[in-house]
Amino acid sequence: MSTGAFLLFLFVGLPVLCAVVVWGFFDAGDRPLEAWAHAGRSRQFWLRAQAVGIFVPPLVTVVYLLAVRPRLEEFIPPPPETPAETPPLPPTTGPPEAG
Repeated sequence: MSTGAFLLFLFVGLPVLCAVVVWGFFDAGDRPLEAWAHAGRSRQFWLRAQAVGIFVPPLVTVVYLLAVRPRLEEFIPPPPETPAETPPLPPTTGPPEAG
């Protein structure tokens, strides 16, 4: 490998690989537990595996991004519960008249 190619990898390639691993880690951690259950995967496993991926080639993150993340994206969260309707307040009248 020439010096130019090594420097290009060192200053461009390596930071990009690290950024992809960090992004995959935070993306996995941001998904709701219901999405992980829907996908049939373990969030703890994928978070730990990607944490190790920072120190080894980011193969785990590539697998997460290509195989697991699409299954997590399929999850459609249930609509938020609407609060129970409260009865309307009685109409207010102006301040009492002095008399």
